[in-house]
Amino acid sequence: MVKLSALKLFDRNIIRNLSKELYLDHKLILQVIYKEDKRFFYHNGIDFIRVFGALSVNVRKLKIKQGASTISQQLYDIKQQNLNLEYRRKRTIKRKILQTLFALNYEKKFNKELILKEYLENIYMGYNIFGFRQASQFYFKKSSKFLNQEEISFLIKKIQYPNL
Repeated sequence: MVKLSALKLFDRNIIRNLSKELYLDHKLILQVIYKEDKRFFYHNGIDFIRVFGALSVNVRKLKIKQGASTISQQLYDIKQQNLNLEYRRKRTIKRKILQTLFALNYEKKFNKELILKEYLENIYMGYNIFGFRQASQFYFKKSSKFLNQEEISFLIKKIQYPNL
């Protein structure tokens, strides 16, 4: 798990700003980064270390077992779902290329704070719920600022398995 103190001062300030602005516990934000994109603050939209690692696993297993999408790449899927409710996240080369181009372009236009904010506010959490604030109210009837570790873990799992 990433600790706030381990991040550079600039990155810590982003976490603190988003925690206040979105009324989210900073531990939740850190765990999202840790689970979804450990090197979020250190790449330009594509995490090549993760890409090569996933490629290595997938080649050895002879099927897709691991993905390597960054938070910026996942925003492509979020935006596609918002535009088209029938959009399905099928694992195709075409989708991965579109995600990659989107992420590279998006990271040129917007800073990390805005990208992370958009992700945290719009990620699908099941039952037509989007973002961590709505999910916290729906699943636990309380503000996301007051979630305990078990509740944070539940919401983090919802990113990958929103319909469970």
